[in-house]
Amino acid sequence: MNTMEEQKNHLLEELTRRTGLFIVLPKEQDVDEAQIVNILERFLEPYRKSLDLSEFWLSFLRGNLSAEETSKSINRFHLKEATTAVVFLLCFSQGVSAEAETVLGDLFGEGSWILHPDENHLILLRLLRNVVSTEKLREEAKTLVDTLSAEIMVPVSVSFDECVERLSELPDSFKKVEFAENCGRRFSPGSQVHAYHDLGLGKLIGKLTKEDCREYLEDHLGGFRFDAMDQELSITIHIFFEEGLSIARTSRRLYVHRNTLVYRLDKFEKLSGLDLRRFDDAVTARLAMLMETYLEGAVD
Repeated sequence: MNTMEEQKNHLLEELTRRTGLFIVLPKEQDVDEAQIVNILERFLEPYRKSLDLSEFWLSFLRGNLSAEETSKSINRFHLKEATTAVVFLLCFSQGVSAEAETVLGDLFGEGSWILHPDENHLILLRLLRNVVSTEKLREEAKTLVDTLSAEIMVPVSVSFDECVERLSELPDSFKKVEFAENCGRRFSPGSQVHAYHDLGLGKLIGKLTKEDCREYLEDHLGGFRFDAMDQELSITIHIFFEEGLSIARTSRRLYVHRNTLVYRLDKFEKLSGLDLRRFDDAVTARLAMLMETYLEGAVD
């Protein structure tokens, strides 16, 4: 490939990035490459003074553009309001690498945008022809985790929301994705895929103020805190909840006699004032556990 052809291809890539246009030039022997490069340079000159398409997407998702700026950009980049789209937020605890962006670029082609909001995250924005079910999006998120883990061998988590059918809905959807990542990291640290509509009680707790949580803990637990329990009791309580408050299943999973488990539940009741064998007390305790977890990660 000669230098002029490389320059032409670079300008075509810039044209797509800045305008949203995909142009394929015919491969002919008598084409004047220098003339094409000159035309592209002149065409791109006014666009270089404003946001390119990637910069627009990032500012748009973050809600940093006014309605007028958004409307002008949508027209400029030849986008349509009635567009189906979905946002994935990828979190790399060890930082984003160039290899990660390369892998994503190989997986997704035209109609997908990889945005770099900060050193630990990548945003994958996909423009789709049709709405994709939440289950299929979950499978796609798992594929992203598996592929990136295998290719670059670094821990990664993926958060997502449902598809939207209008571009104007994307900023709100992105807020939900960020919320899902935040809640997933706090309440389900062992999971690598966080869907906004799968957050359960975490969604409720994550929208409360820190003052609400502290008041609830004081009202129902007094001075008791779950993180003050010894490891054996803490593991027992967590598994008891995981096993649906079943004494039989919890005993089998812990490899302890039923009476030993009952003793530990009695011990917890004496410490907290809550009998986990009673539904209302179990709900109170579960909410309190989540609130403590939330407060541990909250910034005052």
